[in-house]
Amino acid sequence: MKNGEFVANFVGQQFGPLMHILEKDFPYETNEIEKASLTMEKSKTIRPPRIGEAYAWLECKMEDHLGTWVVGQVLEAEMKDKYAKNVVDLQKAKPLQHIYAEYFTTEMKIRRYKRA
Repeated sequence: MKNGEFVANFVGQQFGPLMHILEKDFPYETNEIEKASLTMEKSKTIRPPRIGEAYAWLECKMEDHLGTWVVGQVLEAEMKDKYAKNVVDLQKAKPLQHIYAEYFTTEMKIRRYKRA
């Protein structure tokens, strides 16, 4: 993130086996998207590319970092049409969420609760 820009890619559980590549600490000039045999696609507002196989992404400008947390201003947000209803279609997207270390969640359940 030497240029102060980054993409937050939202991916499905099919990416689980690729995490050992995508989270590896490569030298700055190494392209981890290519290392994982994924597709790079041009971002709309920033220089770093996004992952073509992602179902959604945020193009961001870095504002700050707190340890391993990165804080960014979202400049562009987009989701592929086939994953959208009014919100993300969880059945199609099958989100992969990182908890910590080598732990992820893959099964998201929708619960409905009455609101005022």
